[in-house]
Amino acid sequence: MKSILSILIAFLFISCKSGFKAGEKHGKWEEYHPNGQVSAIGKYDKGLRVGFWQDFYNNGAIKMEGNFISGERNGELKEYHENGQLKLNGFYINGMEDGTWLGYYSNGKKSEIREYKDDKKVGKWFWYHENGEIKKNGQYGGKKRIGIWEYFNFDGKKIKDEYYENGDLVKTKLY
Repeated sequence: MKSILSILIAFLFISCKSGFKAGEKHGKWEEYHPNGQVSAIGKYDKGLRVGFWQDFYNNGAIKMEGNFISGERNGELKEYHENGQLKLNGFYINGMEDGTWLGYYSNGKKSEIREYKDDKKVGKWFWYHENGEIKKNGQYGGKKRIGIWEYFNFDGKKIKDEYYENGDLVKTKLY
């Protein structure tokens, strides 16, 4: 049992370069994957993420980069696919998603466009097939689906409409 505890303690010292203050994570912080690659770089204040942070895949590629204030995301967020292509780009204000968010496939083509206001889904959203053709689109109001949602096949041919009222599906039309 003592040897397992010793190994765990040694692993903690090897797996992160860090500091503690009053028992909480504090100061510059580096964490590592078991293979030795850096998994995260940033700063803590009183146990909360602050400032610019980067998270990494175990192959060393950047997974996420963004800013934090008192543990909450704030400002631009970028997420990446393991191959380095941008996966998601959007903004947080005081920990809440806000504005236009763009998503991408690992081949660099657009996968989605979405809108948020104060962490609520709003406006027209679009999803795309990997070939660039529209996959579906629809409107959100107060986190609920509203109006007509259109669906398309890989070739861009409309296959279905869904009609929503206050988040409830009231009708489906197939083509």
